Amino acid sequence: PTEPMNRRLRAGILGATGTVGQRFIQLLDDHPQFVVAALAASDRSQGKTYKDACAWRLPGEMPERVKRIVVQPPAPPLDCDFVFSSLPGDVANDAEESFARAGYPTITNSSSHRMDSDVPLLIPEVNHEHLAQVKTFLSGIQPMKAAFDHEYVKRLDGPHVKKAKNKYELALHIKEDIANFKKTRKVSRLVTCWCGSTEVFIKPEEAHSTPEKFVEAMKNNHPAIAPSMLYAWASVTSGVPFANGAPNLTVDIPAIQELAHDNSVAVCGKDFKTGQTLMKTILAPGFKARMLGLEGWYSTNILGNRDGEVLDDPGSFKTKEESKLGALEYILQHFTARFITKCASTTIRRAATTKRAGTILIFSAGLAIRCRSKWISFAATRSWPLRLYWT
Repeated sequence: PTEPMNRRLRAGILGATGTVGQRFIQLLDDHPQFVVAALAASDRSQGKTYKDACAWRLPGEMPERVKRIVVQPPAPPLDCDFVFSSLPGDVANDAEESFARAGYPTITNSSSHRMDSDVPLLIPEVNHEHLAQVKTFLSGIQPMKAAFDHEYVKRLDGPHVKKAKNKYELALHIKEDIANFKKTRKVSRLVTCWCGSTEVFIKPEEAHSTPEKFVEAMKNNHPAIAPSMLYAWASVTSGVPFANGAPNLTVDIPAIQELAHDNSVAVCGKDFKTGQTLMKTILAPGFKARMLGLEGWYSTNILGNRDGEVLDDPGSFKTKEESKLGALEYILQHFTARFITKCASTTIRRAATTKRAGTILIFSAGLAIRCRSKWISFAATRSWPLRLYWT
């Protein structure tokens, strides 16, 4: 946002009487940042109050605040700051363009413009040339210097880093960055999302036990205080929630959790879990429920960016390994003794399991199950179709 969030932004709903439009209204009801200010729909609904025009199909009652709004045509001007569109494809094409040209930010559930040349669908490893379409915007983003320490990510290095006499001072610099960002961007609320590389494996220590000991450890440059922890400490003590997108120890320590509680902010996360672990957490409960024994869980990564380089370091790999093991051990508990662990690059490891009620082999790019004499193979893609083959 480029203006203070001291008022709620006014949303317009295009296609408001349809099921998707109703869902938009339901989700925005009592929203802290948005208020439904305008509704638009087809000819048969225009000029009527929303209560009279709409046959409400969703569970629960129609929100009171929209019942008396008069339905307008799906064309500018509308008395709102931006629009959500749930128009059918044949109508959305022209209507959404007219709102965009009139200066209304347009968020659409329609597929009409997904393949337009000026609407980039970006997958950096596949079509990085599409970044040229947002070059002006991206060029205006100036990264802040990082509280980076080579000792915690040994395969990476860089010059754009903060300098300070100890880790406590680095954490204070991060707090200044947070305050300055909030002021210059004119926002009232922030969330910190850690997307940094996997740090070396760290076990909980006395330095992590209380906020006071944590601060003392920062001042003494204690090796158990990793850079991600500095960002977590700076965030929660600034009243900013912190989401951890890496398998680091970061927020899994009493000091950070106590500070989060005292400052009434949320902390969460233990890696984003969008690949192999996502598949494990979907499949493993089913295997346990059906008492299918595991012979092994075999994982091979296709790593983007510099993940493979980072995980070539045994310390960083250990952090990832413990995280991967933890998910399966928690789900299967006593059902299985040990499991296959995730490996960086092309290395594959095995581990024995117990209770064979069938033989199951898992691969990160898909799934193969052998039950008695049959093989069932699933091929999965990121867009989630699952194709079933019998061999």
